[in-house]
Amino acid sequence: MAGEELYERMAADYEAMVDWDKRLANELPFFRQLFDERSVRRVADVACGVGRHAIAFAKWGLGVVGVDPSEELLRIARGRATEEGTGVEFVRSDFLHLADALAPPFDAIVCIGNSLPHLLQERQVRCALEQMSVLLRPQGVLAVQTRSAERTWARGDHLLPPRLTTRGSSKLVFLRMVEVHPPTTTLHVIRLDKEDDRWGIDVKSTELRPIGLDEMERLLGETGFGRAEAYGDYQRDEFDPLVSEDLLIVATRTDEGGGA
Repeated sequence: MAGEELYERMAADYEAMVDWDKRLANELPFFRQLFDERSVRRVADVACGVGRHAIAFAKWGLGVVGVDPSEELLRIARGRATEEGTGVEFVRSDFLHLADALAPPFDAIVCIGNSLPHLLQERQVRCALEQMSVLLRPQGVLAVQTRSAERTWARGDHLLPPRLTTRGSSKLVFLRMVEVHPPTTTLHVIRLDKEDDRWGIDVKSTELRPIGLDEMERLLGETGFGRAEAYGDYQRDEFDPLVSEDLLIVATRTDEGGGA
């Protein structure tokens, strides 16, 4: 999977480069409503990173397993879960071996943070969705968030909103540039670090393959999912491919499911 080495190397920066209070305030109400609607008691957070969402889900009284290919990110996640007194289980696995790493069934699987586009081939995306289908109970729910592929192509090269923060005595600026070259993009994560009146710079990059709505719906249908809803944000606004920044898919596993 593209990006594994990137996130292993930038694990120390991952917490700092995201405004977690703002992000969780925006996203958690969506999941609280979804889990209540679907009577979710057990959830897997796939590509969980530092575990912020998984820990929040556990605080709602859910059984939670967080999964990520980066051992360094999982180390941070386990430490935070221990500090906050939550019983989240964290497991190392990539997208293509989920069924070997996890014990089904789950009521819900969450895969957010534009994680699925790290798979650079359609067959890999299909395999990942098959793995998730196998792990879900019949009528279980899958929530997948990616950046809108259609809007990405239309925008061309662009910068995502910057992040200015501090760590100890250092000032940090994080810039994320998306370089567009269909059928893939390159995400450049640029860190400016000011300490003792001197600026340093570090750049790390990874390739992504944006996934459009048509492809997602087709692959979901091929891997054991039936009804799917597409939203443009976590407020459940209608998805507009050329306006919405995000594509948020909520899909229900059929009684038959898929096969890994």
